Parts: sequence; structure tokens; C-alpha cells
Amino acid sequence: MNKCRRLDLALTLRRFYVIKNKVNSDRNGIKFEGHLEEGEKIRPIGSPDLASRVISKSFNDLIYMLFKNKFTINQHGFREGRGIHTAIFAIVRYIRKNPGYQIYEFDLKAFFNKVRPTAIYSILRTRGFLIADLVDKILKEIRYEYKSLEKESELQCAGKTMEKNGKKIDVITREGVPQGLSISPLLATLAMEIYQPPKGLFMYADDGLYIGPNMKRFERFFTYLETIGVRKESSKSRIVTDKFKFLGCEIDVKQKTLNINGKIVSFYEKNLKNLLKTLPNKYVRKEKKEG
Repeated sequence: MNKCRRLDLALTLRRFYVIKNKVNSDRNGIKFEGHLEEGEKIRPIGSPDLASRVISKSFNDLIYMLFKNKFTINQHGFREGRGIHTAIFAIVRYIRKNPGYQIYEFDLKAFFNKVRPTAIYSILRTRGFLIADLVDKILKEIRYEYKSLEKESELQCAGKTMEKNGKKIDVITREGVPQGLSISPLLATLAMEIYQPPKGLFMYADDGLYIGPNMKRFERFFTYLETIGVRKESSKSRIVTDKFKFLGCEIDVKQKTLNINGKIVSFYEKNLKNLLKTLPNKYVRKEKKEG
């Protein structure tokens, strides 16, 4: 509360690293202590202190309220009452109505790290300069605490130091929005809504699917997105066949079936919505109950 009264919005993120390993899942998520096995990489993690967590959550809820009636329908991640189940259900319904359309699966490259703060500022400004300026201040004044900062493309030392509790710490500037803050996913996905997405686009956070008669509209839309720093991960983007897996659910277009947790279900199953809710779900806001 004292930080807010002083308009001290310099949030603090403690920086540490965990291991990514596609071969040995037991090593995934282990805190990096200076040793990597062959083929392993490290993933940076930002852990906000208590005051930073509260301020971030407060701004997240405020921005969500301001934009709730302006969200586009294609995004199913970080949206109240939405999630994997609503994304898959919308995809199935669209395929049923548009048989024979091409299906293109894609993933966004280092999405949080690359989306430009200027794009975030532009869309927040549509709800007023005050909220846009405050969020811009938050993103520019984030402080990082770390024992050993590994080389990261999105973080740049500004060549300056500042004092905190009698200790000198490096001033760091960054691209994108920081992972670890509750406000970041909303800001990143909101930035993509500067441009009206084409019909047939389905997003869940940074995972996407486009269904259309050809790729022209999608490529035109993505050309716009590149101006705000959004890039496709080429190795994870492709035209899919009649049978593919998306968000952990196997979809068979030819047979018109889904594999939901090992159970084969028809596209036309009356209870499909409820069955899809059993899929593992992440990044979804719980719908608030009235009263």
C-alpha cells in the first residue's frame, strides 16, 4: 500500500533459472546450479516479491475490466470462462461448418520476450492515457535481483547501477514483457488485438490454429503482427493433415472424432462441451460467481 501511495511502481523480480530437457523429463524444472547435461537448456524464471505480485495483480484485474467487452473471440487463453475446452469446441464447430478447408498450426517464437511495449501502449491508450502511462512506467522500471545473470537476448544491461538497501545493482532494460508477472500474459495477448484477426483463427495463449480456404488472409494478418514483434516459430508451424494434435487433444478431421484423454468421441457428441472440460487446462481465469 505504501508503494502505491508513493506511486512507486518499480517492481522487483528475483531471477533464477530452471532446466529444460526434452529427453529426460525428470530433469525438467530443476533449478540450474551451474551444471547442464548434453542437450539441456536453461529457462529464465522471474519471481516477484510480495508487493510486486500484489501491484501486478491489481493492474491485471483493472485492465481486464477495461477491455472485457473489447476482447476478440479468437483468444481462449487468459480469458474469463475460457480455456482449452472452449478452444477445441470452437475449432470442431468451425471444421464441421467448413469441410475441406486447409488447417495450419503455428506457434509464436519467444512471444513474451518479443512483443513490443509500444504496441501494448498503443492499445492501452484506447482506454485512456493514464492507464497506458502507468503500465508503461511499470514495464520500464522493473528491477532484477540475481546471483548470476545468464546471457539473455531480451535483457540488456544499461551500463548504469542503482542503490538498493546499500547495495549497488545493475540497471537492466528489456524487450517484451517479463515472465513471472501476472500482468504479462494479458498485456502480450492484448497487443495482438490491435489488428482484427481473420475469421478462422483460434488462439490459446501463443499456440494457434488457422482454418481457411487459403493462407492469404492469415499471411496478411501475420504481416501486420510482425510490426509489433510477433514471429512464428518455423519448426512448430505447418499445414496439418487429416489427423493432428492440438492443445493435448487429438483431432481426426477425416473420421470426425476427437481423442479426449484416451476416449474416442464424435464431433457430434451431445455432451462434447462437458467432455472437453476434462482436458488438462492452464492459463484460464475462473469465472466469478454472482452474489
